[in-house]
Amino acid sequence: MLLNKIHQRQKQVLYHTSLKILFENAPEPIFVCDYDARIIEINQASEDLVGWKKGEAINKTFFELNILDKKNFYKAAKVFYKAMKKQPTGPDELEIFTKKGEKLYVEVSTHPILIEGKNLILCTARNITEKKKILLELARAKEEAENANRQKTIFFAAMSHEIRTPINAILGFSEVLKDIFYEKSEPEVKNYFEILQNAAKTLLHLISQLLDFSRLEAGSFKYQIKEVNFNNEIIEVVDLLKMLAEKKNLKLQAELPSEEIIVKADQYTLNGIITNLLNNAIKYSDKGTIRIKLDKDDQFAICEILDEGIGMSEEFQKKLFTQFAREEADKLRKVEGSGLGLALTKKYIELNKGDISIQSKKGFGTKVTFRIPLAK
Repeated sequence: MLLNKIHQRQKQVLYHTSLKILFENAPEPIFVCDYDARIIEINQASEDLVGWKKGEAINKTFFELNILDKKNFYKAAKVFYKAMKKQPTGPDELEIFTKKGEKLYVEVSTHPILIEGKNLILCTARNITEKKKILLELARAKEEAENANRQKTIFFAAMSHEIRTPINAILGFSEVLKDIFYEKSEPEVKNYFEILQNAAKTLLHLISQLLDFSRLEAGSFKYQIKEVNFNNEIIEVVDLLKMLAEKKNLKLQAELPSEEIIVKADQYTLNGIITNLLNNAIKYSDKGTIRIKLDKDDQFAICEILDEGIGMSEEFQKKLFTQFAREEADKLRKVEGSGLGLALTKKYIELNKGDISIQSKKGFGTKVTFRIPLAK
């Protein structure tokens, strides 16, 4: 009988010794507190975290050890009171301070425990300081980028006004000079009028694209979603670009349904989508027919633009909507363009809650499909 008691006692001592070893060597900091918020036990990882030795910390509160400042004390108190109701908490993020005053970020979890009939709170802390610093740095970088975007938008807005004024003057007076001298001029001089006006129009279009792209990135682009007649927008753009296609001996055809298709869209950006895509089809085609088709399903208006132009490589299609991206072959062919049109077009489409897809094969043309939500 006595021998059995001795064995049981030895087992208890061994058990408690094992628990003590596990507690002391746990990789995470562990604090044990009573309901007066006083520390009654800490492990080695806790000493390493806050810099206070066990003998210094026992019977002290976190506030007395300056581990918590006023701001974080009230936040910790809410967690502590919840723990006193015997409810596990966390992880909750807190700022704490070491013995040397260094600020750390930790995630704290608490668990109610009972030791020798006494209700206690076991508190584990995970040091997330490095992770928090990275997140804060990312937030700061994001704020700086957003601020740079805002400044860029302001700059482009100011510059666009300053540049547009002289360009409009060039366009206006070149038109006047053309009216006066065109008929009397030599063929070569007549060509100069065309070059001058086309260059001014291209520059004006590029400035508008840059300004729109900048505003979209900065979130300051102004638009109005309303009911828009998709058929009419296509007809307007086709009429505008027909002459440009004919100059390259291209046919430009619109295949529209007999019924009017009404979409929920911003009219300015919808017009810009159609214009950019048809412009691209004309720019990158030397022969054949360019067709724009319109159809719908239950939810979307579906617009397709098909050309028989130079097409695109599979490799280039992966970065198709990246701003200023242009295929090397296009650069060699000296096709005019900034590489901004498709990136801007995609942003226009996303603004209108639509989507776009492109199928293309080098030397065999391109098919662009985009969808815009129907008006309910």
